[in-house]
Amino acid sequence: AWVDAAVRLYFDIAKRMRKAAEDAFRGSHHKLFDDYVHLSCREAEDGAIEALEEDPPLDRYIYADNCFKFGDFDCARRKPFFWWRTYTAALFLHSSETSRDVKGGDFYYSADWAGSSLTRVEPRFGRLALYNAGSSNLHGIDLQRQGRTCMLNVFMTDDERKAAHRTGIEQAEKILSGKLVEENLEKRTAYMKTFYDVCTAKTISGLQNRSSAEVEAADQEASQLVHHTVRLDGQELTIHEAKQNPQISVIENFMSVEEMRHIISRGTPKLKRSTVIEDGELVTAKYRSSATAWVYNDNDVDPVLTRIDRRISLLTGLDMSSAEDFQLAFYTAGDLGRYEPHMDWGVEGEVVREFNHIKGAGPRVATFLMYLDNVTDGGHTVFTDIKDPVAVAPKAGTAVFWYNLLSDKSGDPLVRHGSCPVVQGHKYIATKWIHERGNEHLFSISERLQRSQRNWAAVGGATAAAGLEGHRPFLPTWLPEDCYDRVGAGHCSQPELEKVLSKSCPGICDDPDNYKEPGQQNDPCAAWRQSGHCFSDPRGMANRCPGICEEHLASSTLRGRIVHEGVADEAQCRAILNICTFLEAGQGYSGNAQPFSKYERFAGATPSKVALQLVKLPPESDRKALAADLRTLLSVAREAQRRTQNWIREINPEKGEVMIEFDYLQLVCRDAVADEELHQEGLEGVRPDSHQAHADNCWFDQSGVCRREDPFYHWRSHSAVLFLQSPSDESFQGGSFYYSLMKDDSSSKIAEQNGRVLVTPSCGRMVSFAAGPENVHGVTPVTAGRRCALGMWFTDQLQKAMAADEIGKTERLLREQGL
Repeated sequence: AWVDAAVRLYFDIAKRMRKAAEDAFRGSHHKLFDDYVHLSCREAEDGAIEALEEDPPLDRYIYADNCFKFGDFDCARRKPFFWWRTYTAALFLHSSETSRDVKGGDFYYSADWAGSSLTRVEPRFGRLALYNAGSSNLHGIDLQRQGRTCMLNVFMTDDERKAAHRTGIEQAEKILSGKLVEENLEKRTAYMKTFYDVCTAKTISGLQNRSSAEVEAADQEASQLVHHTVRLDGQELTIHEAKQNPQISVIENFMSVEEMRHIISRGTPKLKRSTVIEDGELVTAKYRSSATAWVYNDNDVDPVLTRIDRRISLLTGLDMSSAEDFQLAFYTAGDLGRYEPHMDWGVEGEVVREFNHIKGAGPRVATFLMYLDNVTDGGHTVFTDIKDPVAVAPKAGTAVFWYNLLSDKSGDPLVRHGSCPVVQGHKYIATKWIHERGNEHLFSISERLQRSQRNWAAVGGATAAAGLEGHRPFLPTWLPEDCYDRVGAGHCSQPELEKVLSKSCPGICDDPDNYKEPGQQNDPCAAWRQSGHCFSDPRGMANRCPGICEEHLASSTLRGRIVHEGVADEAQCRAILNICTFLEAGQGYSGNAQPFSKYERFAGATPSKVALQLVKLPPESDRKALAADLRTLLSVAREAQRRTQNWIREINPEKGEVMIEFDYLQLVCRDAVADEELHQEGLEGVRPDSHQAHADNCWFDQSGVCRREDPFYHWRSHSAVLFLQSPSDESFQGGSFYYSLMKDDSSSKIAEQNGRVLVTPSCGRMVSFAAGPENVHGVTPVTAGRRCALGMWFTDQLQKAMAADEIGKTERLLREQGL
């Protein structure tokens, strides 16, 4: 009983620690979530201390809770660290005054990674240390010299989706009370009852006594299915929406007889008893009686499978590059072949995010299931957890498609499904599980919706209008929750709800009677723009609908880009250029003077690195004048940040007072290599770009998808470049900043202005832009002289900003040296 009480007290205290952090840092209207709750104890090992020196040094393992020192970065928030953590609470469970047998083990904060200046926190019963998890609170614990000490730590995040122990305490409390077992049992009892009721025709009258076609016709009539027609690969496909929330779509005539026979013939020789993943291991389960085989298509060597993959991509709008191979499954009446209700995305509340087929593919975002033959009796696919459960009859050539994850990347609890026992005959199916990698747009486009939905009406018109057969797969179109229902509920008259409604259903509050949803409009390009394709597929839109996404404009609210003038005046530009005079080739690029082009030499430095260089200059140098120039740079950088931040707020009023912080800022100079030297090196002809077209927070894979993930700085939200000089000054030639139009016929051509939006450098002119694939940019060749600019990269995830203190750090360095 006392152990039970102590454990419950542990849970209660951990919750109070989280509440204290919310009150201290976020305010009562903000929430924090547990990422890890940990009771840790340290005990001195007998004899170990005596083996040390007489006065043992501190255990100087100094760390931050969400980052690590990496190169020039004081706090690199990236893998393998827990970069999403924002705050930490540490509770002392002993007191230095009363614990006479304890020596060492004290908690301290450090001013730097070297531990040169420590601030100790004296341990006392119930004393709680709360701190921001970044590099501003480097900390450590002294060596435990004698006795035993314990602390309770709660590591928190403000990102609910990243919180590993989001419901850990609540789950533990239920385990203690026995409620968790009861809840799981009750839930299983409910969906299993539904499953077997449907499979044995207790809720669908006469199910087993009718043919698949008759059952399907009855089900469609009862469910009032919505029908759409799409033509792909010369076939007319009929799509029925069996359910709209979640959207379960049944696609008739998806496969030909030859294609079905091909998959069966390839997979049948390899069929083995089916296994499932339980606790990370493949096991044979009693709840699945079937045989399965993987049908591989490495390097697209099988033209039939490649054609089917392409058709799935065209139809669903999803990228197949990270999808699993076709899985063939075979069910027979002999063993009542079945698969009891389950989730394709994982188990109760836990999404499986890594699979073995491709490293980094992420979770299963959608399932595409294909029936390869007709079943005499049974074998329906049943969705058990939705109101009015759906049963799909197996019919040769028909497919079923649904999304597994919600827009916040959690598993959808309503897509639990199972395969009814085959009562007579046998059943072949093929399944494609489609993964997150390459389909990240799925979540950004549907973030304001309850669930992802495919607008099948738009797909039919769009494929014909754009001539997509045989071309690059287009990305999804979306239906919001019913627009007219929300108008009827009064959302247009409530400002906050009207903002959300106008984003999902643009224009509906202005003229509800004449409103048309995306896909019902005559112009498919306008529908795609309205559905978010300018951001999810900027390259595809530039080719299909030139100009509609404003890719040809240097300033565009839609694309999130602007040209500012007068950010710095002529005197300020000259002051910053003075600093550039002692930047050396290769500086700022790990000694590599030509990181982007063999035709130019690069030099760069952050403000704090410049300050350190000033300190090392000989006394006869005018260090104070250069320090004044550096302060000018800091002042201009603050103004650039202010202008960029205000512009972001202007174009995104619904986001409120957006804050951005420096992730990195660097003074960069490019020196053209002289023609004579190029000739000696054998480098002649057209000079390549000084910096080739790229995005600032993602990288393009072979399929053309820009992946916002490592090794790129995926947390960056915006960028800015401030120009300090102009070609008219005759200090350099070339070096124009450009946005790529991303047209397939021109974006790859070197040093051509066609397919680009040029911004000519000029003192005080600055470009600010969103850092994603909608603003792919680069720099044309510098053909003569030296061209310098101030590059700035920002993030709106303030806890991840690696250079948030860069300006303050530089000012401190100057003050410490009397400059």
